[in-house]
Amino acid sequence: MHPNDHYAGLPKGELGKTEMWYVIDAAPDAKIIYGLKPGTTREKLAAAIEEGKIMDSLQEVSVKAGDTFYIPAGTVHALCAGVLVAEIQQNSDTTYRLYDYDRPGLDGKPRELHIADSLNVTDYEGAGASRMSTAGTPAGEWLRLASSPYFETDKGVVKGDWELATPSDSFVILIAVQGQGSIGWDGGSLDIKAGDCLLLPANLGAYRLGGDMTVLRSQLP
Repeated sequence: MHPNDHYAGLPKGELGKTEMWYVIDAAPDAKIIYGLKPGTTREKLAAAIEEGKIMDSLQEVSVKAGDTFYIPAGTVHALCAGVLVAEIQQNSDTTYRLYDYDRPGLDGKPRELHIADSLNVTDYEGAGASRMSTAGTPAGEWLRLASSPYFETDKGVVKGDWELATPSDSFVILIAVQGQGSIGWDGGSLDIKAGDCLLLPANLGAYRLGGDMTVLRSQLP
């Protein structure tokens, strides 16, 4: 659970956190926790926590590779077993923990929970959380996955050569999530494989992606 930028309980100098997940790989029957079940109020969530029944209030969602989840601040979320995601997020370290499956920390004791803050920052109406499947994304076109005040993220399928350029007012972060290929620019080139992340400065200008791969592109809105 993450607060928004305006939460009074934020540590000094910290911001809230809005993020998104792109599912790179998922085991059969893999799930995530994504939001609250319909009709869950602050009072109902607090009672469920007190009674040790918090999982009854959380929404479990089945996932597959290519699914995308926009997770605005105030949205309860957690990865379950067998799910690998690329996460793009607002730059923040503030996390409030509602529940930790009764797991011990490195010291053998239960990790700290943040119940009061979590109940305060939860958006019980959903905060605009949304999901989509990106199966069938055509090659050579950007598919918008998420648009927030903090970042915009697109998915691109590269088949052969694709001529592109950085915007003049934002860096670009590229994450290769599948396949392999290359990036070329005036004066250089670099091989890319799944798992690689690249930071392209705004003044790079024209560049070319090539090969057979899927990438995520994130930049400032």
